[in-house]
Formats: sequence, C-alpha cells, structure tokens
Amino acid sequence: MSVSKIDGIGTRKDGSGGESVNTSVHPKKIIRMMGFSTDGAAAVTYTKGDAVALQIASATVNGTDILTTYGIGNVVKLATDLTELLCLGVVTETAEAKYNSTSAKGSEVIVSVQISGVFEKANVTTSTSVGLQLFPSGTDGRLILSASSDPDTNKPLAIALANAASNSCKIILLNPLSY
Repeated sequence: MSVSKIDGIGTRKDGSGGESVNTSVHPKKIIRMMGFSTDGAAAVTYTKGDAVALQIASATVNGTDILTTYGIGNVVKLATDLTELLCLGVVTETAEAKYNSTSAKGSEVIVSVQISGVFEKANVTTSTSVGLQLFPSGTDGRLILSASSDPDTNKPLAIALANAASNSCKIILLNPLSY
C-alpha cells in the first residue's frame, strides 16, 4: 500500500529510493461550527479572516438557548480580548447570521473555521509584524500583537508570517484548543 499524503516540512523519501522536497504547506485543518445572531440584537457577519472564539454563555436564538441546541464546543462568536483563552481560529468564508426585525428573532449560520495551518489575509491591526504572536483584540474578529494584561490568559492564536498591510496579513494558526 502506498502513502497518499505525507504532512511535514523538509525532504522525504519518494518511494523509489530517492528523496523529494515536501512542498505541502503546513497542514490546514478546517472545521464547521455554528455562528449566530441573538434575539433582540442585530445581524452578525462572520467575515473571511475574522478570528472566532467558542461561545460558552447562554444566548437566545430564535427563542431557544443555542448551547442547549448545539452544545458547548460547537458554537462560535467573533473573538475579542475577553475571549483569549477560547479563541479557536479564523473564518474561511464570509457568512451572515441574519436578524428578523419584524419578529425580533436571531438566526444560526454554519461558519467554516480554519484552526491550523497557513491562512492568507487574516484580520489584524496595522502594527502587526512578521514573527510575532497574535491575540484577539478589543475589536470583534481582529487580531493584535499584545496579549491581555492577565498573564494567565495570554495564549496566542497565531504567528504573523508577514507585516500587516491594510489590516491584513499572512499568519500560521497554532490550533490553541487542539481541536
């Protein structure tokens, strides 16, 4: 039986006695999670490149608690500096959880989240520099260089692989929750 894919860096045996360069980029892992907008609030847009975190507090969506419906660990929200330890990854496709103003009801949406590997054009602050750790910021979905003031929660989500340009840069995600 032959190996169909080898993840990693450097060179590897090519199966015919030689070695070849491993051209695969650090393996990407993408998972699907539930995003939401709450009853009585506004629509929420999960934009490609935004950082997301696990939702662990009760939130009413269409008259029901979303955690009762999907369970803890299956629901995300836009990351902020208050969600540093729960930060999961970045959105790979823009999705909107709509809000019905007539019935004052929120909605759910499936959100694709990349949790490891290289990601192009992540939402970052303009001061982001190559090689530095990135953490959630005070702006929903945006990553920043500085961690919160609490050393117990300083867990980076990613490392910048380029300097930021127009609040965007190439990053490598660290899969901090080991999903």
